[in-house]
Amino acid sequence: MRKPEMCGRRDHVSACPALGAPDSVVWSADSIAMTLNKSLSKEKVMIELKVEGMTCMHCVKAVTEALAAVPGVTDAPEVNLEQGAAKVEGSADPDALVAAVKAAGYAAQVRG
Repeated sequence: MRKPEMCGRRDHVSACPALGAPDSVVWSADSIAMTLNKSLSKEKVMIELKVEGMTCMHCVKAVTEALAAVPGVTDAPEVNLEQGAAKVEGSADPDALVAAVKAAGYAAQVRG
């Protein structure tokens, strides 16, 4: 695939000759903005997880990093060692959050 180049046209993206796209396909700035707004407007929720197996701050860091890497997590996860819990805000799939914690080496389940 060719590297995108600027052609100076501001009213479209995919019909740009510099990108090698067909002239019949034109994306206006408005249609791009509408697409972005739809993808960004997913409802943000707080998801709470019960996490088992954490014994130290290294464990907390590992769980925090695993959760932060899941698509849809919008804010830094809150992981509490004493409570064996994690709170994640965003539109992430709860099953993906549980899978990320399990991949980090800990047991997890969604609370609620």
